[in-house]
Amino acid sequence: MRKALRVIFMVFAGIVGGYVGYWLGYLAGWSTNADWPFQIGGGTGAILMSMAMAVAGVLVAGGLLRLPSLVIDRRLRKHGEHAEATVIDRWGTGLDLRGLSSSLRQYRVLVEVRLPDGTHRRAHSTQWLEPDEFAALQPGQRIMVRYLLRHPDRVLVDTTHLVPAE
Repeated sequence: MRKALRVIFMVFAGIVGGYVGYWLGYLAGWSTNADWPFQIGGGTGAILMSMAMAVAGVLVAGGLLRLPSLVIDRRLRKHGEHAEATVIDRWGTGLDLRGLSSSLRQYRVLVEVRLPDGTHRRAHSTQWLEPDEFAALQPGQRIMVRYLLRHPDRVLVDTTHLVPAE
């Protein structure tokens, strides 16, 4: 999904979360001058509940956007077959996760996989990698990937065998 659509989805989730949060505060008796469903009034408790639910809505939307790639990556790690591949191209998606000890960024890698039957097939991977792992993926480099027999166009780059670029 494109970055703009992700942002729109997350903003929409925040607005819906804020709206639902306000009316939950209304049901709890924390609002004043409100009239269901569109006339929002005052009330500190309802406003605070609205803000908390807006943040929760954005967090849930972010998790939902991340979930499909986590499921696919898990399936590839658990059931994927090993194959050798050549990196054709790689680029960043612009998404990143910053933690206390590391910073992960989402990257896409286009590879040509050599399947066990001798055929070659182009495939892609969208993964969260450390910047030095990404730097080790140079076009033309041979790497190991995991793929599913049913879906050989989606792969997972095996980062345990990468040699950092110098």
